[in-house]
Amino acid sequence: MPEHGVLPTDTLSVDPAPDRPDPGAGTEQHEREPRRHRGGMVVVLVLAAALLLLAESGAGRGVLRAAGLSQQRTGYASLSLSDPAGAPTTLGPGNELDLRFALHSAETSTRSFTWSAATWAGGVQHPLAGGSVELVPGQTALIARTVHVPCTGRRVAVHVTLVGTSTGIDLWLACPRRR
Repeated sequence: MPEHGVLPTDTLSVDPAPDRPDPGAGTEQHEREPRRHRGGMVVVLVLAAALLLLAESGAGRGVLRAAGLSQQRTGYASLSLSDPAGAPTTLGPGNELDLRFALHSAETSTRSFTWSAATWAGGVQHPLAGGSVELVPGQTALIARTVHVPCTGRRVAVHVTLVGTSTGIDLWLACPRRR
């Protein structure tokens, strides 16, 4: 007696059933299937590219926000020298610098900003000053600090950044001549 669900090998038939086509026949249908598959992939790629372009438009961003797939941009902040034309080019006596810059908020709500001023020498950061200021949308804060800048070479860069962002400005200064 055969095991449950297993037929003895002498009762198995290897002949194709009369309602099935011959495995060798119809190869032209099998050759067309990859082309149809490629056509489907092209359609998917074109649709994906169209959606990406739409997402970059103002209307597309609105649709994505309405669908909950994107967040509304909250604005930005900017740093600039208070008086670019009057910015120092050389450190003063004792390597003192009157650092003056503006921080402008173009955010959509009141926000606190933390800033930092530093130099880098030999791969090491040397903090000079820092602070925080709270700004309402559209407000600009003028920040002024007198800082001592270590200067061991011919020139030094002072980097002012908004902490936690990529927003920053650099001020290159010549070091005083040594006698």
